[in-house]
Amino acid sequence: MKRADKGVYKRKWRNKAGEMVTSDTWTIEWFVGSQKMRLATGLKSKSEAVMLRTLKIAESVNSAKEQNEKLQEKITLNDFVKTVYFSHVFENKVGQCIDEFKHDILAAVRQSATDAEFEECKKLLNSQAAIRNIKASIISRLEIICTDIADAKTVRAKIETVQNPVERAVLMIMRFKMREVRSRIDLYRLVSCVFGELYINDINGDAIKNYRRSLVNAGLSASTRNKRCGLIKHIFAIAKDFNYISAEKLADVRIDRQEQEDNERHIETTQEERAKIIEAAKKVPYMWELIVFALYTGLRRNKIFRLKWDDVFLDGETAYYCLGKDKNKESARTPLSPQAIEVLKCREKARKDGLPWVFFNASTHAPYDNVDKAFFTIMTEVGRPDIIWHDLRHIFCTMVADTGVGLYDLMAVSGHKDPKMAMRYINRSLVGKAKTVAGLK
Repeated sequence: MKRADKGVYKRKWRNKAGEMVTSDTWTIEWFVGSQKMRLATGLKSKSEAVMLRTLKIAESVNSAKEQNEKLQEKITLNDFVKTVYFSHVFENKVGQCIDEFKHDILAAVRQSATDAEFEECKKLLNSQAAIRNIKASIISRLEIICTDIADAKTVRAKIETVQNPVERAVLMIMRFKMREVRSRIDLYRLVSCVFGELYINDINGDAIKNYRRSLVNAGLSASTRNKRCGLIKHIFAIAKDFNYISAEKLADVRIDRQEQEDNERHIETTQEERAKIIEAAKKVPYMWELIVFALYTGLRRNKIFRLKWDDVFLDGETAYYCLGKDKNKESARTPLSPQAIEVLKCREKARKDGLPWVFFNASTHAPYDNVDKAFFTIMTEVGRPDIIWHDLRHIFCTMVADTGVGLYDLMAVSGHKDPKMAMRYINRSLVGKAKTVAGLK
């Protein structure tokens, strides 16, 4: 093959194993009469090759210049979080919100929109192209829900000024309903009081260590301290990805070490106490359904509140629910206990056309969001005000363990992936442990 001039292409060759290998860098060479090479590069002439080489050099120089400018830029933590961090973190959350809370979005739109506007919104939420546009618009409005510099009332007032009813509903739900988004924003509000107005390159590991000491002096738990300091370090990790800080700065920030947390929870209940809880819950029918279903499935609260009829299968030989994407996969199916089946049969009688939810508020036809007050009232009545909702998952795992099944059988119905984590949910009482050794001879 005769080399006539120089151009641009990615060098290819065969290695010792006979495999075709392509280089990761562009090489300046141009071969005359090599149709195969020209087809591979997509270049038809020397001028195109020279032009491409010039553009790549210019892109490389501009990229290096932009990175250097970002490193030298004086940007406060508040500004970085509002313009970059939340946009990056919430990019997937917006799509998740539109998909998971579609019914709530339409219910919110229905309150203020005409019939024609409502029908138009329904069409938009069923169009992937329209959803992409809505996501892009919401991402650009993230300063509305970034409450690092504004209180909740101000944020709500700003959201209400958004003209598009779908965008307005999504922003409101993201701010006030999505727990993960809400907790991330609320957590940053506390952190920004100390670091928000500081330049990002002026914050170092010693400053974060001093902040942790102040939290210790304030009497906050190790878990709270880890969450707040961990958020700062996560922000810096994203800043490094976007070239706002150097690798050395990120390493400096990370000299602050996470503390050991003592967050294990041990809840013991007897069969009599569980019977009292169920009996007391019967005074509020919807709470009886929720508590019994949680107690005999071990599902987390948000999974119960968002459970759809499409996820429940009662007609087969074995009733089960499946929250995985692949409903035909045997390992994704979880069998239902007789008590849970009884609750679902009660819910079938109250089923509404057009509503996908198994559990919903009878007056608003919307899924439940918070039942803490009613739950606390019931637990206080039975003399166990120390029990919180998530403890029902502990009780379920303990009841399953008391039947004598193995650990991996327990994990199959509780959904745990880690045996160590599953063990933390088994809170057997002294009486229960005594039964284990009672048969020893």
